[in-house]
Amino acid sequence: MLAAVNAGVNHGVLMSLFQKSVAEISNPATILPNLFVDALLSFVGLIAQYTSGGSSLVVGAGLIHPLIQIVSITLPERVSFVSKTMSIVDYVLYAYPNAFTMFKFCNGHGVDVLTERIKVSDLR
Repeated sequence: MLAAVNAGVNHGVLMSLFQKSVAEISNPATILPNLFVDALLSFVGLIAQYTSGGSSLVVGAGLIHPLIQIVSITLPERVSFVSKTMSIVDYVLYAYPNAFTMFKFCNGHGVDVLTERIKVSDLR
């Protein structure tokens, strides 16, 4: 399954689709169906839970940066994506501590994005 979607490389089918989808949902005028994004996030979360899939997806393909981008989205209609993404981020950072290093989460300003997201959530 991991080989079929090229889960271990950032230019593979899965990561290309994921990165394009993240760019689309950041746009308020997107026509991308919410069900598609929800299914894609579920699939990425499932792959991240496999030992070989999670490490290759996090380390090899660079999953952390697009996840941080989703968390930074403040559009009200995207809140469900943010909550689902946070569960993936939580799992990935706990299961793969190397994802937290300066080259992944910290270097991607993940802590700053999480702090800002908490502030925005507090205002609503």
